[in-house]
Amino acid sequence: MLLKFTVENFLSFREKAILNLEPSRDREHPENIIKKSNYKGLNLAVTLGANAAGKTNFHKAITFAILMVRNSNVRQVNEPLLGVPF
Repeated sequence: MLLKFTVENFLSFREKAILNLEPSRDREHPENIIKKSNYKGLNLAVTLGANAAGKTNFHKAITFAILMVRNSNVRQVNEPLLGVPF
């Protein structure tokens, strides 16, 4: 379960940007909270922003992280990462 994702120095993100999927203390919609053992998370996230605000690059950062985890078993220790820094 993903509770928090942070990206920095990736494509257009020089400074740190955080996606936090931990629920707030508001209990208005309890059906939108997933509970797994001792953890609670939101089951939906929406990215809003103006044109050219970085929404697509944030999605690319999450996709890059997922691919890095999925392919971590075939990468070598000294092999450079394929990401494009800021």
